[in-house]
Amino acid sequence: MTDYKFENINIAFGSDVIYKDFSIEFEKNKITTILGRSGCGKTTLLNYIMKDILKYEDLSCVFQEESLVEWLTVRENIDIILRNKKISKAEKEEIILKNLKLVNLNGYENYYPAKLSGGMKQRVNIARAVSYSSDLLFMDEPFKSIDIINKAEIIKKLKIEIKKRSQTTIMVSHDLDEAIDFSDNIICISGGIEKK
Repeated sequence: MTDYKFENINIAFGSDVIYKDFSIEFEKNKITTILGRSGCGKTTLLNYIMKDILKYEDLSCVFQEESLVEWLTVRENIDIILRNKKISKAEKEEIILKNLKLVNLNGYENYYPAKLSGGMKQRVNIARAVSYSSDLLFMDEPFKSIDIINKAEIIKKLKIEIKKRSQTTIMVSHDLDEAIDFSDNIICISGGIEKK
């Protein structure tokens, strides 16, 4: 059953038209990847959809760019998004440690971001997003800076976790193998810029 449908999307920056009367839909409780080459407007589309959904639903997300707070430990960076949850300190700790294990970072909870590689920071970003319980998960190129061995393991474990939660997930990627391994559905977009 299709629960998320977006019709007649029009996005332009000045005279550059990115999307014109574009429509897209996503199945509830499925993992869908928007696949396309770099620069074709995937992130622009994802941001549009996120902004629209935020009007009426809660969501969690993983962005391309680094988003950790440098003066907080890994544990504290994840705890930020749990502060308004009505759960005990012990439950928070359990969630944090469980999701660090999910991304192969168990034992790194007291590290500061400066001590982590780019790929490790991105794995913390994934753990943080998964720690926040929501019906929707958005991910923009979440695995691109992660080494191939960890990436394969994390994709497998993360997919199992998402399925267990029946969490609707929308990912943007330019990597076909990654999309095939992780997704239930793949939507290919070619993109391109038109002039008004």
